[in-house]
Amino acid sequence: PPATPAGMPARTPLAIGEVWSGTLDSYTPGGNGLIRGDDELDHELVPEAALRGGLVILRAPDVPPGAHLTPGCRLQYNLYTEAGGLGAENVRVDQPPRPEEWRQAP
Repeated sequence: PPATPAGMPARTPLAIGEVWSGTLDSYTPGGNGLIRGDDELDHELVPEAALRGGLVILRAPDVPPGAHLTPGCRLQYNLYTEAGGLGAENVRVDQPPRPEEWRQAP
């Protein structure tokens, strides 16, 4: 598994090698974002899944170089747990958002 980026909480890979998918819920370029995963995890088996409202954090170091991320785009990723909840690493853009899914930034 990839190393935890410097200054980030310690990561524990979840289901090594399994690819998860979801929709980018929010994102600040150069900052963090949140992914709404397609699959809900059992909170008893994975207690971190109950944190952040079940959303998966996307941290800036895990955004692929040159990726154009906008809310509504579909992502694939590997999942890890950290003290604050679930996180996404090895992120890949699966498809851009459809025009009806575009949202204006607040």
